[in-house]
Amino acid sequence: MSRAEKLERGDVQDNEKAASKTTQRPPGPLTRLWTATRPALTGMDAPSFIVPIAACVSMLLVHYHGRRGSFRRIVGDRFAEWPLTEIHPHMYWFLAAFLVYGVLPLLIVLLMPKEKLRDYGLGLGDWRLGLKITAFFFVVMVPLVVFASRLSDFSSTYPMSRGALLSWNHFVVYQTGYAAYFIGWEFLFRGFLLFGLYKRIGNQAIWVQLIPFVVLHAGKPELEAYGSIIAGIALAVLALRTRSFWYGAVLHAAVATTMDVVSSWGRIG
Repeated sequence: MSRAEKLERGDVQDNEKAASKTTQRPPGPLTRLWTATRPALTGMDAPSFIVPIAACVSMLLVHYHGRRGSFRRIVGDRFAEWPLTEIHPHMYWFLAAFLVYGVLPLLIVLLMPKEKLRDYGLGLGDWRLGLKITAFFFVVMVPLVVFASRLSDFSSTYPMSRGALLSWNHFVVYQTGYAAYFIGWEFLFRGFLLFGLYKRIGNQAIWVQLIPFVVLHAGKPELEAYGSIIAGIALAVLALRTRSFWYGAVLHAAVATTMDVVSSWGRIG
């Protein structure tokens, strides 16, 4: 084959390649999305996206299927013959939150490779420091709670179940469920979400858990909603400093119970 023939053949091949490129279909929207987001996912391990996504799913599950309004739709009259029916909707909410906020994330940690429960604040950590700080903050909060309980926004809100005021038996059972609620609540924010992201993004995890925590206070008394910003930061620092979510759970439950007791005093029974 002469040089001229080779050059002519090369031109034909180049033209064929150019023609094939022009007839290629453009990438679809999913391909373009993957191409755009792939660099941001480089170097991320599984918990980096499993933890925040699971936390979002947990909050949505409780919102749509675990609150008081879902009780009649899901449970119906199955427990109508049981005692304390007046607080059943709230007990359903508390149990759902404990399971979905607390137990479900715990199971997810167990299923994630190389992740250990102790790394998510489930141990007692520095218990001496934890007890000291918890006691200090509780003493500081008591006069604030007493003051707030005198405000109409708080006295008309707490306890959240009017049925809890029917008798001391109602009230004690209600508070037991309320405490379980706070265990699940605190593990989701100051255990699963905080510790799950802390070893990946450091102290920035404090601000990540703070946002949904404050947003979920919408609808509460306005003063409490703004106060949740400070509380969310303080509880996160407490958890990181003690390496445990338990002290925040105890403190949160103790403050909430104190608010109910002070607000309800003289009205129970």
